[in-house]
Amino acid sequence: MVRLDLEEIGEPTVVAVQSDTDEYTSAGDDTERRAKQARLQEWVYDVQQDREERKTYANRIFSLISWWLFGVFFIVLFCSIESVRISHSDAVLVALLTTTTVNVVGLFVIVAKYLFRDHHDGT
Repeated sequence: MVRLDLEEIGEPTVVAVQSDTDEYTSAGDDTERRAKQARLQEWVYDVQQDREERKTYANRIFSLISWWLFGVFFIVLFCSIESVRISHSDAVLVALLTTTTVNVVGLFVIVAKYLFRDHHDGT
């Protein structure tokens, strides 16, 4: 069994440690730190705003695409029914459906790429 004599323990040795806050004491460093903090707060605000816009526009894009597909379905349905005749030729209907569908899908891609871009790089 080891005995520990409390008399042998001396006074603690004090070691001087340089504080990390010493580097922000000058006015220039303080201004730089505040500017960096302001940029970070602006970035956080942008990310929060984008999150809210994602919620809004994701629903709007979904509704637009859904309504568009619903409309295309009924145009094709009405063209196939003998009693309901749309007086346009097949070429006109194909051109109409193709060009407007490409526009709707293009709008979806542009809005989705903007709203759902990667924010991990801080830009």
